[in-house]
Amino acid sequence: MNSIEGADYDPRCILVVNDKGQLRQLFVVFCVRCQTALENIPVGSLVYVEGVHFHRKYILLYWINQRLYPYYHFSFHIVW
Repeated sequence: MNSIEGADYDPRCILVVNDKGQLRQLFVVFCVRCQTALENIPVGSLVYVEGVHFHRKYILLYWINQRLYPYYHFSFHIVW
């Protein structure tokens, strides 16, 4: 566990709310689709998130291909 301003977080998972309103824990590695063109990731590409990090400005960062990217460049759909 890591800590950011007194709050603990796990760099191996995030919490998500599914379509039924249920809170679920999503562990890495998970797949996301790029929604915004990035340096090495074209729009529409599916990539794997290998870790998650938190930042004061960007809130949630995904560790993808040895780099950190803000979460809002990506989307995912999970079937429970």
